[in-house]
Amino acid sequence: MKKYWPILKSVFLYAILTGSTVFMSFPLFWMISSSLKTLEETNSPGIVWIPPTRLFKPILIFSKIRIFCALISTPCFMSPSHWLEH
Repeated sequence: MKKYWPILKSVFLYAILTGSTVFMSFPLFWMISSSLKTLEETNSPGIVWIPPTRLFKPILIFSKIRIFCALISTPCFMSPSHWLEH
């Protein structure tokens, strides 16, 4: 039994870690799945894991907003002395 104890301990540890990883990643999967659903699919009483119609429009709008904010905010955080150095 002492010979197999380290192997059993490792198997048990990996099983616990794998199970907790799956359990903890559930909210992330739910958020990603919900972001691809339409409003009707999101508010439906049943659970829809993978939406039949994928909605990529919010992702494209969010990407455009993020790029716009990055372009606007970058010069604002640079000091005037930094502008004069170059």
